[in-house]
Amino acid sequence: LTGITKNSHINLIKYGGARVELVTTNARIFVKDATAKEAEFRTTNADILVQNSHFMKQSLETKNAQITLDLMSQAFFEKGHYEIDGRTTNANIEVLLPEGEEVPFRINGSTKRGNVVTQEANLVVNARDRGYLVAESKAFNSSNKKMIFNFQTTNGDIILKETFFD
Repeated sequence: LTGITKNSHINLIKYGGARVELVTTNARIFVKDATAKEAEFRTTNADILVQNSHFMKQSLETKNAQITLDLMSQAFFEKGHYEIDGRTTNANIEVLLPEGEEVPFRINGSTKRGNVVTQEANLVVNARDRGYLVAESKAFNSSNKKMIFNFQTTNGDIILKETFFD
């Protein structure tokens, strides 16, 4: 599925397929209950929100707006690596981690004027600075299911949390 538009919001709800690509400008992208091997979402000046969707490889890119990934209800039914690349400017990248199942993850996060924050207590930190974090869950290397987050932003935070409530 490919959807390309300008100045128009894109809502993708209850989709199943091999690949999905959604591209717009100056408008939001909202994805819910979608499944595909690969997904690519690009916009400018508007948020990207992905909720309860299952993608093995996912790329999200916006400018001047937030990226939000709600993985709380996601079922990780396939073994392997789930890779998520996200890039934005002047906004946060926020991830709500899975609630029902512990899926080890690796975070490669960098921001120029913000922080990289995670609520995960059992991380092995490989490199850390105010705006930079490379770390992984202790069970990352031994698990047959894992998530890899590669995130970049400027003037914003990268936040991985386990609940809506802080």
